[in-house]
Amino acid sequence: MKKLLIHFEKNNIINKKIVVTIIWIFSLVTLIMLLAITYQELISEQLINRGSVGDILIGVTTGILLISGLLSRSKTARWTILLIAHIALLSPFVTYIMLRLFVPEISENFWTIFIVPNIIMSIFIITLLSNRISLQLYSLKKDQKSRIKEQVYLSALAISLIGFYIYYIYIPLLFKTVI
Repeated sequence: MKKLLIHFEKNNIINKKIVVTIIWIFSLVTLIMLLAITYQELISEQLINRGSVGDILIGVTTGILLISGLLSRSKTARWTILLIAHIALLSPFVTYIMLRLFVPEISENFWTIFIVPNIIMSIFIITLLSNRISLQLYSLKKDQKSRIKEQVYLSALAISLIGFYIYYIYIPLLFKTVI
């Protein structure tokens, strides 16, 4: 019977054991943080300003599905988590550039949107899920050319999604609140 969850055997190399252990630790810590934040949101009075219980539960369900997909060797879950990491990594830079291009009168300082912990965590996630050993775990191509190509595609998609969001949603909201 094929084992569903990511695991390592006794005779695996130490690098594979380290990568599998880090993926499990990352998944469990992310799940615990997701549930703690959700608990805090539901218990506190912050629902009045932030949205409904349904929005929070949809976010939690999506997060749990992504984490369980990551642990069960889902290529789609891995790709989605990588896309989210690329968006978190690139969003401060794209936001700053687009605001400078399209709304130069707004004095948005780069360091106010530059979130260092998000960028460090994004680089960690990208490195963890894109190394040669992780690709073997998810049964993907192992050559360097395909790894670079995947990163370029994910970066381009992330920049496009951030750009569309900034141009069509964020900038009109800025002008709506200013007027």
